[in-house]
Amino acid sequence: MAEEPFGPSEPVTFGKRSYSRVLEMIIPEGGPHVRIVSFHLPRFSDTPNVSTQIIASAGATPMTVYALKIVDDVNGGTQITVQTQTISPGPAAGRYWCNIVVTATPLQAVAK
Repeated sequence: MAEEPFGPSEPVTFGKRSYSRVLEMIIPEGGPHVRIVSFHLPRFSDTPNVSTQIIASAGATPMTVYALKIVDDVNGGTQITVQTQTISPGPAAGRYWCNIVVTATPLQAVAK
C-alpha cells in the first residue's frame, strides 16, 4: 500500500474516507489554562464531520474543548485546530493529547 501524504485513511460509504489522528497538545504563549493542537489533512469537497476526544495524563486538570476551527487550503490541505481550556479556574496541570476522527470526501486532483 502506498503511503498517503496526509497519513492513512479508511474508506466509508458514499466516497467518503475516515481519518483518525492523535497529537500531543501544546501550551500557547500566555495561556497556562489553555492547550492547542493543529491537524493537517487533505482538502475536502464537503464540510468534514469532526469528533474530538481529549486524553489526559493521570491527575491532570479537567479540560473542555472550547474552539474547533477548520481552514481549507492551507499548504494544499485542510487544517483543523482544536483549543481546550480548564473547566475550573486556574492553570492546567499534566499532559494532554487530542484524538480526532474526521469523515469527509477528499477533493480529487484535477486530471491534466
